[in-house]
Amino acid sequence: MLSNQPLRRELAGRRVLVVEDEYLIALDIGEALENAGAQVVGPAGTIIKAATLVRENGFDIAVVDVALQDGDAYPVVDALQAADIPVLFLTGYERSGLRREYRTLPHLTKPFQYTDFIKTLADLI
Repeated sequence: MLSNQPLRRELAGRRVLVVEDEYLIALDIGEALENAGAQVVGPAGTIIKAATLVRENGFDIAVVDVALQDGDAYPVVDALQAADIPVLFLTGYERSGLRREYRTLPHLTKPFQYTDFIKTLADLI
């Protein structure tokens, strides 16, 4: 858990969609985001749930794991890009493990450092 991290407000007032199917990782991500002042939307652990959240909720940015319970999250990323919502891949895959057309998107590999994660999101917004 990230509870020992200092409270920071780089993402104050921002809504962040979390697409992650591992419960404990989703909790860590959510805690990091809340510590930075963000409002968490999700988490969504499936393509279906993520697609529903994309259609029904407004948010400023999305954090997306590639491998979800029901397949790869690329269709969700496509929907996010079509809506002009920035995407950060936060995944166990190295950049070279992503499909070629997605390799230019911002990317952090798990495990991640709290400060790198929040800084990257703040820079993208």
